Amino acid sequence: MCIYYCCRTGSGYGGYEYVENVQSTQHGRTPRLVSQPFGGTGARGRCLTFWFFMHFQRFSPAADTYGELRVSLTLDSSNRSSTVVWELAEVSMPAKEWYYGAVGFYVPAATTYTVAFEAVAGGVKSTIALDDVIFKEASYCAVTPKMAATDGVFPLPTRPVLTTRAPPPSQTTDKPPLYDCDFEQGFCGWHQQTEDESASLRWLRQSA
Repeated sequence: MCIYYCCRTGSGYGGYEYVENVQSTQHGRTPRLVSQPFGGTGARGRCLTFWFFMHFQRFSPAADTYGELRVSLTLDSSNRSSTVVWELAEVSMPAKEWYYGAVGFYVPAATTYTVAFEAVAGGVKSTIALDDVIFKEASYCAVTPKMAATDGVFPLPTRPVLTTRAPPPSQTTDKPPLYDCDFEQGFCGWHQQTEDESASLRWLRQSA
């Protein structure tokens, strides 16, 4: 399956993760793509950057409940409850193209945590795709795009240095940290989490 969101680079080749909602009965279901545990960020925080794609089409004229893409953190000291640190509704990004996303957070050094990408199904046909997930040590990180909502529970100072297109060259590293993933060869240690094992709405990897 290689359609208009086939490859973020536009070359027609490459891997990515995606969720497709083709049934209105899936409304409210939230498949999660979860990282392996991280150690706390320490004195500096972390800036999570990624590329995402969202497209929707109403099942009927009356359907107006849109899906969302969320980023959540779960701390080992929080009884496994998750906190959403970044979220954006499908209706916010109507164009059929990839967008750049970023959010920063700070977690105490003695605390382990996991990160999850959550695709919340709405009452519309939709596709949510994800690519090029990168973690950077950072003392600041601008929430991107600006219309994304953030909780502020794990705050990291923000400065307008990241854009919706690409991080500046000085922010990149030669050696990718653990759990960075372009989904070219697999899931890179990320795993699927759904309401039940038989759920049809789930994160899938596409390699074009």
